[in-house]
Amino acid sequence: MAPAGSIHVESSTQRVPLGDGVPDYITRVHGRKWPAQLAQLCSESAGKLARGQVEVPGDWNSGDIYLCEGTLAAVEGVVGAVTEGVDTVFRAGGSGRCFVSIRPPGHHCHPCAPSGFCLINNVHVAIQYAAQTHGLTHAVILDFDLHHGDGSQDIAFRLAGLTDDEDAPADGPGIGYFSLHDINSFPTEPGYASAEMIQNASACFMAHGLCVWNVHLQHYETPAEYDALYATKYSVLLAKAREYLQRAKAEAAKAGKPYKAAVFLSAGFDASEHEDAGMQRHGVHLPTAFYAQFTSDAVDLAADLADGRVLSLVEGGYSDAALFTGVFSHLRGLHQLPYDPAWAAPDVVKILEKGCKPTWTIPKYVQQTLAGAAVSGTVSASSTPKGKLQITDANRWAFRAITAGRGLWPQQPATSTSPDSDTSTPLAGRMVLRDRRTPVPKAESPGPGVASPSPVSTPTPRNPMDALTRDMNGLGVHDRRSP
Repeated sequence: MAPAGSIHVESSTQRVPLGDGVPDYITRVHGRKWPAQLAQLCSESAGKLARGQVEVPGDWNSGDIYLCEGTLAAVEGVVGAVTEGVDTVFRAGGSGRCFVSIRPPGHHCHPCAPSGFCLINNVHVAIQYAAQTHGLTHAVILDFDLHHGDGSQDIAFRLAGLTDDEDAPADGPGIGYFSLHDINSFPTEPGYASAEMIQNASACFMAHGLCVWNVHLQHYETPAEYDALYATKYSVLLAKAREYLQRAKAEAAKAGKPYKAAVFLSAGFDASEHEDAGMQRHGVHLPTAFYAQFTSDAVDLAADLADGRVLSLVEGGYSDAALFTGVFSHLRGLHQLPYDPAWAAPDVVKILEKGCKPTWTIPKYVQQTLAGAAVSGTVSASSTPKGKLQITDANRWAFRAITAGRGLWPQQPATSTSPDSDTSTPLAGRMVLRDRRTPVPKAESPGPGVASPSPVSTPTPRNPMDALTRDMNGLGVHDRRSP
C-alpha cells in the first residue's frame, strides 16, 4: 500500500503537568486558573462518582464533559504527545509531517471553558509550544470536522488581542483559522445555537492581524457534484490560507523580521460518509477520498510556504468505520500517496468494523490466502472456500491493517459500548453520547469515562513487537517504538 519505511510509528509516554509546574505554552492559551481547576476537578471526581453525583460543575454541560481519576493522566498525556509531534515536525532531516492520534480532542475547548468532549485546546497548545521551542512565527489551522471548532476560533481572537481579556499575551505567532463544518450541527444546532454562535461559525475576514474563514458543508448526490463542491467551495479554505501566509511572509520580509510557518490540521472524521447516522442527522457528509485529497493539498501549501511542516491532530470521529477509513485516507494524503476509493467500499468497511471488535479473529483461510499473496504478490481466488468472503486486492489491506492495529492495543483492549445503550447514541439536538441521569453507584463499575475491561481477552503474541513490525511493514509502515 505504501513504499516500505515511508511511515514511522512511535508511542509517546510523556506527560506534561497541568497542576504545579504547568508550562507557559499552556497558560498562554488557557491562563493559569483553568489548568489548575481541571487538575483539581479530576482529583475530586472519584469521590463524587462514588456518591452518585455528577462530577462536573453545575454550569458545565454534563452531557458531553466527563471526568474521572484517569482523565488528568489522559489530558497530560495528550499534551505530551502533541509536543513530541511538534518536535518531530521541526526535526532537522525529517519529513516535516506528523499525525498524532489522541483523545480527548480539543477544538471545542475555549480559554477557560470545556465543551464537546474537549478539555484542553490541543492545536493552540501545539502552536504556542512550537513558537517557544522552535521559533514559529506564523501558523494556519485547517479544521475539517462535522462541527465548528468554536473554541479554536475563540482562542485565535484572544491571542490576536481582539477580546477584552487583559491577561491575553501581547506577543506570539500570527494565527489563521480556517474551518470546514456543518452549520446545522453542534455547536450551531437549530434550536440550541445563539445568533452569535451562528455568526461566529460563518465568519470570513482577513484583517486586524487575524484571518478567520469558515465554509459550510453542503449536500451532494453524485461524485461529480462533490468534485464541483471541492473545486469551488471547500478548496477556498486552502486558497485563503495560502493568501494569509503569502501576506505574512511578504510583511515579514518588508519589516526585516523572521518568518517561520507551519500548517496545523485539526483532523475530524465525523463528517465521513461512514459515520453513524445519528451523528449526521442533518444529511451532509464527505466521501472518504476527501481526507486524502484535502490533506495532500495542505501538504502542497506547507511545501510552498512553511518549509513542508505539517502537524495533524485528531479531533472528531465516533464510529469505527469513520475513523478507520478516514484516518487511512488522511495518512495517504499526508504522504501524498495515491488513494483508491475502493479501499472504503462497503464490503471493506464491514471487515474493518469486525476487526475493531476484540473478540473477532481473522479466519484461517484468510490468513493463509494473505500469506500466499505475500510470497506471490497476487491474491489467488482458488484459495477462498466456496461461500466465503472473496479476498481481493481491494480488501486485503483491511486484514493487514487490522493485524497491525491490534499490535498497538494494550493486552486487554477495552470493549465498545453496546450500540443500543444510552452511551452510544447522540441525543437529539446536542452533541451528546450518553444520558447523564443520576447514576446508580455500583461497586464493580469504574465510573463514567473509564472503559471496562473486555470480558474476553485477546491473546497477545509472545513478542507482540515482532508481529507488529511484520504487519506494519506489509502496509508500508515501520515501527520505531522501543520494545
